[in-house]
Amino acid sequence: MSFSEKSRIFAEKSEKESREIRDEGVIFSLLPFLKEIIGRTLIAFLSEQQLKHTIEKMEQAGRVIAVLEARSGLAKSTGNPWMIQDYVIETHEQYPRRMAFNVFGEDKIKQFNIQVGDEVNVFFDINAREYQGRWYNDIRAWRVDHVTPGEIPAPGTIPAAQAFAGQPAGVAPAAAPIASAPAQPAATQAPVDFTDGDATDDLPF
Repeated sequence: MSFSEKSRIFAEKSEKESREIRDEGVIFSLLPFLKEIIGRTLIAFLSEQQLKHTIEKMEQAGRVIAVLEARSGLAKSTGNPWMIQDYVIETHEQYPRRMAFNVFGEDKIKQFNIQVGDEVNVFFDINAREYQGRWYNDIRAWRVDHVTPGEIPAPGTIPAAQAFAGQPAGVAPAAAPIASAPAQPAATQAPVDFTDGDATDDLPF
């Protein structure tokens, strides 16, 4: 092999090695950027999953035990009419809990058509409002599903997977009675139309 051929092969090999080194350098220089992109993508995914989990948790099933009288008026900001109605449901647990919620808008009130004794699954949002130095929780339903009684577990029952050893499935374990706390007077409800409202919507507050 002549000297020129050896020189050419050596030059090609050197160029190849240099190109590989440059490629590796580019990859290493991109690593921090790639890590940041992957990290942001992962955070966004986890945030979306957390939001989805939170939304899915904001629902409650129970039997309607009270339907309060609807309230209506005119929005101060726009003069448009509004209507709101409150309801109370009781859960199907060994120690039932009660939740009061409201439905805003005459159209939704008619659409949901909630009556005493109905078995419902309530999807809701929670917000807090300040009135005269006190804060009030506002549980507003945006979806109400009517369900058949057979889809709701009977009071005092538990799933078979949660049955205790030696205890038949579907029967709640015996528990010591819990002393009930003395009833407290209900807090004065903040009136619906108590602020000037937002000029961008028709809500009364």
